[in-house]
Amino acid sequence: MGEERLVPKYSLNLFGGFDLRDEQGAAVTLRSKKGRCLLAYLALAPGQHKPRDELAALLWGDRGNTQARRSLSQELYRLRGLFPEDIQDGFVLEAESVGLEAGLFEVDVANFERGLDSGDAEAAALYTGELLAGQEANQEGFDEWLRGERERLRERAIAGLHEIMRAHLEAAPENAANAANSVLALDAASEAAHRALMQLHANAGRRDLALRQYDKCREVLARELGIEPDGTTQALYEKVKSDAPATQPDTDKVRHDDALPLPSKPSIAVLPFENMSGDPEQAHFADGIAEDLTTALARSRWLLVIARNSSFAFRGRALDVKEIGRELGARYVLEGSVRKTGKRVRITAQLIETSGGAHLWAERYDRDLEDIFAIQDEITETIVAQIEPELVASEGERARRKHPDSLDAWECYHRGLWYLHENTPDDINVARRLFGQAVELDPSFGPAYAAQVLILFYDSNLGYGEISPDRAAHALAAAQKAVSLDDKDPFAHAAMGWAYAMAGDYDATIDELQISIDLNPSYAFAHYGLGSFLARAGRPEEAVECLDRAIRFVPAPLGRIVRCHRTV
Repeated sequence: MGEERLVPKYSLNLFGGFDLRDEQGAAVTLRSKKGRCLLAYLALAPGQHKPRDELAALLWGDRGNTQARRSLSQELYRLRGLFPEDIQDGFVLEAESVGLEAGLFEVDVANFERGLDSGDAEAAALYTGELLAGQEANQEGFDEWLRGERERLRERAIAGLHEIMRAHLEAAPENAANAANSVLALDAASEAAHRALMQLHANAGRRDLALRQYDKCREVLARELGIEPDGTTQALYEKVKSDAPATQPDTDKVRHDDALPLPSKPSIAVLPFENMSGDPEQAHFADGIAEDLTTALARSRWLLVIARNSSFAFRGRALDVKEIGRELGARYVLEGSVRKTGKRVRITAQLIETSGGAHLWAERYDRDLEDIFAIQDEITETIVAQIEPELVASEGERARRKHPDSLDAWECYHRGLWYLHENTPDDINVARRLFGQAVELDPSFGPAYAAQVLILFYDSNLGYGEISPDRAAHALAAAQKAVSLDDKDPFAHAAMGWAYAMAGDYDATIDELQISIDLNPSYAFAHYGLGSFLARAGRPEEAVECLDRAIRFVPAPLGRIVRCHRTV
């Protein structure tokens, strides 16, 4: 049995989140966030026996020792039960210690570190996001360990990417450019990466882009470190500047050449928010709002969010949104401003469709400046929750205008959502057909399966159909398919919750909706659903809290529905 485990049957990817899959590639769902944290902690130290007291304090440190150890035992029992017997045997559960046998799981972090330890700088490409992104346990012990590990692994990734960048600068410029951009995504103030991109642009005859890269470098260093570029960077800048062409390039042609094609997936860029306070200190607050919005929107699996470094390059540039959209390949831009007066702050935001310059949404927020970080978090969550329905509606309208025969799976899905939200029997039947068409066009497109669950749920809630055992089974199968295709999609987990509700398993419904909210804290409909089912479960205080958050997040029509539930 030990020999068989030399080839792991399960893969565990911890960069960028938590993704556990069996040997067929099917996702294994762990409903408990602490269960995910516990498995990750043990899997990162294979063959080591961790004291039970240490694990209990890490993840249940807010409880007494006896209760913490009991919670640990219960979580271990649930974890072990997810796997077949030969894997269960690899869980070493002793009276005072716990461990996992080496070779039980293939872990991306281990492959990353093993590759770098052996001198293979290319292993740095395995770093696809911070360790256990979005999986904080809200326990001081574990989260402190997680912060330290995230920083250590990030530094290792940056060092490896620097090696790739230097190795390929002459022989493989595209690889060097990819590595340099990856470094800047992790460390925007890396002068070596900025210099590499300057040199690569200059080598390609793109002096304008090389000079623009220097401007980005100078701006980032001034903002984040309060310094100027060093002598090496300035010398390269002077050299590039002195190599001026005999005639100036056609600016319009340069911008056209730089334009990026719009991706099929909707893309959005969050531009730097304008500081209108007359107080330079408020620039950090304005930047913080824009950065948090970029991060929060990136949780939406259906959106392509332009990186902060690219969006912030447009600070102070007098370009219209059409030009910004062309340069960034963004279908939408979110822009805004911050104005502080005394102890009050006013934040405005507007969502614009770049191809035609249409304003899709705008809002103003006035707040007291008692806790600037709490305000920043609240405004970020509120804006994201309010613009997502606008983006969905815009994508649906865009798909609706196209000829039905020309729709791809993505467009069928969004066209289906447009009809679904009309809430009439005929429109819901059109949506049902479109979601089925999306699945036929692309069987790997998870949101279409989740939407089929939503159709069945709407049928029962609006009185268009009864919840039969066959319908409940159909809903559960579709939800499981959606989760297996993308275990980090909040819509998939919300669909799983609705499917469990149709089957009458409200405890599982609550668990799945909580996972959905963990993945996207601004997902208003999940807050609404969780509040409704917590009320059914006899937990009114928690239900009211969820419904209050839904009221704050959702547009007015759904807000009225939520208020009705809140008073029941």
